[in-house]
Amino acid sequence: MWALRTEWEGIYVPDAEVAWARLEEGQIDAVVSDLNMPGRSGIELLKSVRESPRFKGLPFFLLTGNSEVMFRRVSLESGATEYLAKPCDFKELTARLRNAFVLKDLQDEIKAEKSDLEIRLADRNRDLERAQRELLFRLAKAAEARDVEVGNHIARVGVFSRMLAEEIGLEPGFQRRILLTSPLHDVGKIGIPDSILRKPGPLDPEERRLMETHTTIGGQILAGELPRVLTSLESDEPAADFEFIHTAARIAMSHHERWDGKGYPNGIGGEEIPVEARIVSVADVYDALRNARPYKGPVSREKTMQIISEGAGSQFDTKIVDAFKARIEELETMLEFMSDAQPEPVAQ
Repeated sequence: MWALRTEWEGIYVPDAEVAWARLEEGQIDAVVSDLNMPGRSGIELLKSVRESPRFKGLPFFLLTGNSEVMFRRVSLESGATEYLAKPCDFKELTARLRNAFVLKDLQDEIKAEKSDLEIRLADRNRDLERAQRELLFRLAKAAEARDVEVGNHIARVGVFSRMLAEEIGLEPGFQRRILLTSPLHDVGKIGIPDSILRKPGPLDPEERRLMETHTTIGGQILAGELPRVLTSLESDEPAADFEFIHTAARIAMSHHERWDGKGYPNGIGGEEIPVEARIVSVADVYDALRNARPYKGPVSREKTMQIISEGAGSQFDTKIVDAFKARIEELETMLEFMSDAQPEPVAQ
C-alpha cells in the first residue's frame, strides 16, 4: 500500500518492480510493503529506497507473518521505519503512519531551515570575501603609490603566482586567493623612508637592513592584533574567516625567506616557509629580473631562466622552479601582455 499524505489514498501494486516505478513518478509519502512478494522481496525494495538520495527519509513499513527476531532485526537494520506482524490492525497502521508523517514533517522543516541557513551563510561569506578583496586591493594600491619602480609589477606577480599554484596542483580556491593576495607582498614598503625606497642606485648595508624590514612591517599590518578599543566592540557572533588577509600576511612576511634558511626576516627554510610565500618568491624574482628598474636594465629570458634554475634547492623550492620552467612560455606571454606600457588589469 502506498499512502498519499494529503488524501490518505492507498495505491496497491502487485510487486516491487511496479512499486519502484510508481515511486519514481513522485508524490508518495510512505510505503507499506509485504516482506515476501513475487520477484524482489520487500527487503530488496527497502534497500533500493534507502540507497536513493531522493527517498532517504521516506517512511517505509514492512509487513510479514514471520515473527522471528532475525527478520525484525534485518528489516530494521536495512532502514525500515516500522516492522509490523500480520494480520495488521488497520487502526494501528493508521496511527503509526500518522506518527511517521509527523516525524517526517519535522525532519523536512529542519532540512529546510538548514538549507536556508546554508544560503544565508554562503551570502555572508560572499560579502565577506568581497570586502576582503576590496581591502586588499586598496592596500596594494597604497603600497604601489609609494614605490616609483613597480609599474604593473604587483599585478603581474599575482597572475604569475596563480599560474605556478595551478602547475603544482593546488586547488582552485588557493589559486584564487594567491592571485588576489600576492600583490600585497610588498605592502610593508609603506613604512620604508622615501630616501631608501626611491634611491636610484644600490643600497648600502644599513639601507639594505632597513629595506628588509618591509617584510615584518607588512606582516604586522596584515596580521597584527586589533587595538583593545576595537575588539571591545565585537559582537557575540562567530569570528569571521579572514583567510584572504591571513594568506596575504604570510606572503608579506615570508616571501624573502630562502629554501636553505638563509633568507629574512626569520631565517626559516624548507617547508617551514608557507607555500604561498615560496610561490611568490619565484614569481617576484622572475618579474624583477625581466623588467627594467631605475638602477638596472631588463635581464634576458635565457639569463633569467639560468638564475632561477641555479637557485633551486637553495633560494627556491625545487618543485616551484620546475613549475616555473614548465610554464615559461605562458609566463613570457603574460609578461608581454602586462608590460608596463599596458593598462593594469582589474581583478574580477
